[in-house]
Amino acid sequence: MVWVGGLALALGAIFLVRYSIEQGFVGPGVRVTLGALLATALIVAAEWLRRQERRFGTTGVPAAHIPSILTAAGTTAAYATAFAAYAVYGFLGPETASLLLGLVALTTLAAALLHGPALAALGLIGAEVAPLLVTADTPNYWALYVYLAVVTAASFVLARARLWRWLAITAVAFALFWTLPGVDLAGLAAPHLLHVTVGFALAALLIVPGSLFGPVAAPGRVDGISSAGTSAYVVAAALGGLGNGPDDGPLGSDYSQPRSPKAERSTPGGAYHPAEP
Repeated sequence: MVWVGGLALALGAIFLVRYSIEQGFVGPGVRVTLGALLATALIVAAEWLRRQERRFGTTGVPAAHIPSILTAAGTTAAYATAFAAYAVYGFLGPETASLLLGLVALTTLAAALLHGPALAALGLIGAEVAPLLVTADTPNYWALYVYLAVVTAASFVLARARLWRWLAITAVAFALFWTLPGVDLAGLAAPHLLHVTVGFALAALLIVPGSLFGPVAAPGRVDGISSAGTSAYVVAAALGGLGNGPDDGPLGSDYSQPRSPKAERSTPGGAYHPAEP
């Protein structure tokens, strides 16, 4: 019943904004402000209840963890409010909306350290889906992949701290998905390379057993989760290489044109002259 109540609170926060829009009770600015206040109130109430758990006697009922449910409802309300401020009313630009949604997602992931895996799943899904909700006429792939690098790092750190292998592999799956947008567009090899390289390095450092910050390795055993994760980034690099033609290499070199039979040499002045036989 507590889970049902939490879902009702989350949906109520969304439909309250929707109802106020349909009825025209208050102006757009007041609606967004009230939505933000409701999200804040739910999160503050969740933290207060968490600190008072012993007094209320809920610590022995992990399935009915009221603070985590209230936190999930509050972060859901925050997602909905930020999205409404961007998509419905136009108060926020694409960059600001992406930043705000990302902050909500990272806050949710941080709260999962206290409230458990369900909140971690909500934070990760919200963070990875947020760029799909925010559209722009000219997508900024550099900003997108820097944002995703922060989300992936937060997810891997949380997965390492709590030993939540499912969270790590879910983050890798989302990273592989985010390699696909724009993979066939010219000039995007460098942003894709950043995305794949940073993700592979984070996976190697944090989720591979026996690595610098990874979990303890089992002697004589190959870890399937970390192997699958690092292999996924190799596949992502291959997709980027196939999608971007030879003209769009990371260094911007044109390898598609056949080289002249005669070798060339460069002079200090920068001019090119045919090499002597």
